[in-house]
Amino acid sequence: LSGCFGPGSCWEEMTVGGEGGVQFTLFSSEGAMTARPLVLVIHAFGGSPKKFWYPWLASSLEGHCDVQLLSTRGPPEEVAARVEDLAASAASAAAGAEEAEPRVLFLIGHSVGCQTIIRFLSLPSTTSLLFPSPPSSPRLKLGGCLCVAAWFAIVDPWAAIAPWCTEPIDDAAVRATLGRAGAPLRVLLSDNDRYSPDFAAEGAAWLGGFGSG
Repeated sequence: LSGCFGPGSCWEEMTVGGEGGVQFTLFSSEGAMTARPLVLVIHAFGGSPKKFWYPWLASSLEGHCDVQLLSTRGPPEEVAARVEDLAASAASAAAGAEEAEPRVLFLIGHSVGCQTIIRFLSLPSTTSLLFPSPPSSPRLKLGGCLCVAAWFAIVDPWAAIAPWCTEPIDDAAVRATLGRAGAPLRVLLSDNDRYSPDFAAEGAAWLGGFGSG
């Protein structure tokens, strides 16, 4: 299984290999850049930066880029709070970047974290952050998004996760942001996910909504 975030490489290509031969490759976006890319990882429902494969990923990318394993503050059912956490982290990264050289940003989400990314990309504030009006220059360049175990619907949703299944997403705004940034969205799905077993339907929904591969 392999995937990539972008078509061109202007800094060192990084291949991260996992157990069972799983690997993916990160590329920077076009234009030579010396600033270290930033990877923001948004955890799953009920997760934390110390669980699952997040520490392994951070360790694997060490030396190539800066990785931040985000810890969400609000209750998991508060969709807006989680999206705001990601927006705040992105804004902080932009504030610390050099105006003459935008920093490449990659977003990696797991389960609910995938929806967090999509909802973040739909915000008007995200558009302003990534594509500021002149004379301001962008401080961040969206390099790509990786969504692991992504879903829009689950079997028998419980009360805390139900808002993630029902609150609407502005698909057109997401597509516009990804298209304007030239940033691919890649989705990894399992064929034995007990919460979202219909991986074919989920794949079609993500492909149809955002052109994800």
